[in-house]
Amino acid sequence: MDSLTETNGQSIVLKLPAQIAKEAEVLFPQMDLNALTLMLLEKYLRHQKRKLLAQQYRQYYQTLSDDDRAEEKQMLADFATLEDEVNAFIEAEEVNGGS
Repeated sequence: MDSLTETNGQSIVLKLPAQIAKEAEVLFPQMDLNALTLMLLEKYLRHQKRKLLAQQYRQYYQTLSDDDRAEEKQMLADFATLEDEVNAFIEAEEVNGGS
């Protein structure tokens, strides 16, 4: 694999060990190695961002008082309930054809 080209025209060059390239070709025979590598890097970056955000939330919640933490927990529970209701409404609309 020689390079990945981004939509803005910038490229980076990656040198993969032959064994990794062979394994990727076996697991994903229909997928271009450039596209596969880009997809995996994007997935890894999203994962790392979620881990960082979770760490930041843990640090934030440690600074809250017990009352503030309880209030925050209740707001999150209320939001989850509302989100479930909205999703159920959307699903019902899709089943009924939007009418």
